[in-house]
Amino acid sequence: MEKVHIKNNIAKFSFSRFGKYAGIVAAVVLCIFIGVSFWQSRSISPEDIAMTDAKVEREDCFLLLSGNDTLMSFRDFQGDTLFVGGKTKVIGEKSKGEGLCPSAYTYSVAGQWVNWLPVIPSCKGRLMVLKADTASLCRASSKQLHDIVARQKVWVKKQLVNIDEQQEHTDYYIRTHDVTESGFDVVTRASEYMHRSKDSLDAVAKALANIKDDAPLRLELCSRYFVWVNESEDPKARAKRVECDMVKEKNGMVVIRTKDSQKPYYLSTPLNTFNTEVIRQYLAKRQAAPKMLLPIHTRIDSVGTYIGAVDPLGDYNGYGKLFEKDGGYYEGYWLHGKRSGFGLALTPGVRMRIGEWKNDSYLGELITYTEERIYGIDISRYQHEKVVKVKKWVRNRKGKKILRVRNKVQKFNINWDDLRITHLGTISKKTISGDVNYKISFIYIKSTEGKSVKNNYYFADYKAARSRGYKVGTYHFFSTKTPGAEQAMFFLKNSRYQYGDFPPVLDVEPTAGQIRQMGGTKAMFAHIRKWLNMVEQAYGVKPILYVSQTFVNKYLPAAPDLMKNYNVWIARYGMYRPNVNLVYWQLCPDGRVKGINTEVDINVFNGFQAEWERFCSN
Repeated sequence: MEKVHIKNNIAKFSFSRFGKYAGIVAAVVLCIFIGVSFWQSRSISPEDIAMTDAKVEREDCFLLLSGNDTLMSFRDFQGDTLFVGGKTKVIGEKSKGEGLCPSAYTYSVAGQWVNWLPVIPSCKGRLMVLKADTASLCRASSKQLHDIVARQKVWVKKQLVNIDEQQEHTDYYIRTHDVTESGFDVVTRASEYMHRSKDSLDAVAKALANIKDDAPLRLELCSRYFVWVNESEDPKARAKRVECDMVKEKNGMVVIRTKDSQKPYYLSTPLNTFNTEVIRQYLAKRQAAPKMLLPIHTRIDSVGTYIGAVDPLGDYNGYGKLFEKDGGYYEGYWLHGKRSGFGLALTPGVRMRIGEWKNDSYLGELITYTEERIYGIDISRYQHEKVVKVKKWVRNRKGKKILRVRNKVQKFNINWDDLRITHLGTISKKTISGDVNYKISFIYIKSTEGKSVKNNYYFADYKAARSRGYKVGTYHFFSTKTPGAEQAMFFLKNSRYQYGDFPPVLDVEPTAGQIRQMGGTKAMFAHIRKWLNMVEQAYGVKPILYVSQTFVNKYLPAAPDLMKNYNVWIARYGMYRPNVNLVYWQLCPDGRVKGINTEVDINVFNGFQAEWERFCSN
């Protein structure tokens, strides 16, 4: 009984002591709560808040997901119908040759340094920023995303076709030009850009092809944060860009923290993670919307991404590059928003244009003539004969003295052992480096015209040229009055083609009226194809098509198969190189050649020694 009484006394004493301490703890907690409430309710001045301003950057990209698998990432959307800047890697991953555009857009956003706990200094590198707005497509259904994927496949396929065409043009240019020529470096950079773009699009096409039709798709916005931190005691010292981890989302805000808890050395913030409403209102005032950050001299507009100088009005001006949204590319000079001066343009569906521009119009590629180029001539009976007017005073039947004029044909021989080009004509302006005393490397000789006209000097000239070691070819002058098949038979009967000769040429120079009389463009090209096919079957080599630049611009688009499958010889008398894949260029009809008494057509091979040797070997 006594033991029980002792135990009861001990229990009463322990309970009374516990109650005493519990009361003390409760009082302390109540005081802290009152103090925190008072601290939270106190007015924080704008000046105090401004001391916590942070310069934050946010990188955004959209992830295309299926379940927990990330299929690919995108920078943005084009009218909610296409993904823009698709990559097979997600934000933050790096790979060699990703192209010129980043895999994510970077924005400048307002942020505030905050403490983790009230009253107590507990920043530890914490900040608060407004939560990023998500695109409407992030709420799209799986079916809607599959529809976009289908459109994206078509778009990527089209872009790959365009890139293949442009690569052919840039590779052809590099093969036929010399590294010392103006613009060679620009084309080389463009070629490298096209190769990188193709590699990137090939990867995207493969990723899109691997998406199964029944795969559940969704989009998520992926953001990565950075803040500029000055850890030095000197407030004016240079800050460094520090990556942040996302801690949590809270009431439309995002709490982030610098890696290794870095913060400014001098920072003392009155804000904490419980001041959500105060911080949100202040951030909204600081910046209404995030501002996209771009590299210096870079802008993005409705046309595309431009890198270069601008004028005071913001128009492209000076030297710059434009990456167009439709896949086009331009590098060169601008004048108040228009391409002017030297520039290179790669446009889908259009062959490469490099050279001089004026008010957005392409003029052409300037060429400098030097002795390093490969030159040739084409001849006919006009290099053997010259009609001269002979004047003579005579008396008529009435005895009156009159002037009689008659035509006389002078005949000349060609001095085959002393042929050199000495003048490039005066019909157009040219840029010439050094003296004109050029070696002749190839000679084309006219053999026939229509189905009845023959060059009586052809066989002798053909034999003489071959015996002197010149590369020789034969050409036929196309007539719009006779069928192509009959002309081909006449040409084959009266021409020669031996091993080592250059391909035969069909010279097409009709007027608009002659084309109409022949039945129109379609009928004309039917006869041209017939001639080309018959001669190719007979000789086993594709003929070359000789036309003018006007013919190329006006009529040849109606026969894309000819443009694609046949080498072209262009007659263009001017400052600019013909804008077509050509093998020869007739630069003047009034040149002078030592050893020939009349004016001569001067031609230049489209390429230098390496390309010339390749062409000759084929």
